[in-house]
Amino acid sequence: MITFLNIKRDNLFLTIIIIGLVLTFIAFGLLYFTVPDPQIFNKKVEGIFIENDFTKQTEIKLLEVLAQSGSLFENSVALYSKIIFTSFYNQPILVLIPIGLLAYTYYSVIRYFRFGLYIDTGLQVKVAEARQDDFKFLNRFGDMAKFLRNDFRLIKRSKRARNTALMGIGFVLYGLIFLWAQDIYGDTMLIFGYLFSTGGFMFTFCGLVPSWDSQHYSFMMCQNIKYIDYLKSKWYLGCLGIGIATLLASPIYAYFGLFHFVAIICCGIYNLGLNSYLTLWAGAFTKSKVDLDSMKNAMGDSKAFNSKTLLLTIPQMVVPVVVYLVVSKFFTPMIGCFAIGILGAVGVFFRKPVFKLIIQTY
Repeated sequence: MITFLNIKRDNLFLTIIIIGLVLTFIAFGLLYFTVPDPQIFNKKVEGIFIENDFTKQTEIKLLEVLAQSGSLFENSVALYSKIIFTSFYNQPILVLIPIGLLAYTYYSVIRYFRFGLYIDTGLQVKVAEARQDDFKFLNRFGDMAKFLRNDFRLIKRSKRARNTALMGIGFVLYGLIFLWAQDIYGDTMLIFGYLFSTGGFMFTFCGLVPSWDSQHYSFMMCQNIKYIDYLKSKWYLGCLGIGIATLLASPIYAYFGLFHFVAIICCGIYNLGLNSYLTLWAGAFTKSKVDLDSMKNAMGDSKAFNSKTLLLTIPQMVVPVVVYLVVSKFFTPMIGCFAIGILGAVGVFFRKPVFKLIIQTY
């Protein structure tokens, strides 16, 4: 258990700064999400002016007071930051706080270089105990377990694979770009963003199957393995990434309303039922190799794009957007989301014939 008693003295100052920053962000977050928006209050007062015909002077004065109260409240919220920044001028003794932090930082740096910088330390050979990652919980998948185990080891040990996987999970926040620009792009482009939010790992990592195994692919083909087990293991890995991304994205976008929550779930189902197959199918046309020790092209390789992979992006991205656009135009946006989810749910039942088609392509 980590406590302040077993933290090294050199790292104590850094730990305090990190904790302070985290608490600051939490405080600002609570202030942002709990304090009401005064502009909404002002708009409602403005709506009362427009919808009603006031003739009495007292009624008009009352509404003017209400309108001014919203602006006064907004100014009172700004006082929180003003108090913090002006306190150094009103109470000069508080200047000792940043000066003390500066002195402690200077002392820590000098102490680190004085007692921790030795030539012998850099020349010593680092000896680390070799450990084998068994991932025994994957044994339930039978013959596919060995492939899944290798994929987990790849993500853990390879810089390229690890960063690609992290970037794929980072796509969870991709939908916020289209959410903030909803007035410009409309609801239709939200579906495009939510497909990436729930399927970012699948597109970035599983899109390079079998390129991840390019360094030992010929050796794998010499072994007595079933190609269907190899492809299913990659499919399970992609489904796991979609499930995690959907779980992470659901509470984030549910804050903006029920429609966004339903859209995330339906896009996740579409990625599970259709895009997971199409991504593996597109990988069959990818001829580029992956350097596992390089950080270059972590988001993909330009050689991985060709006419066939670009054609497969039509059912991956264009079809769900068009389906939502057509259905929401004749019915409601919520029904448009359900239509995308139904397509994905139906696609799950076509797993066997789709896998046969992918194997024939390989």
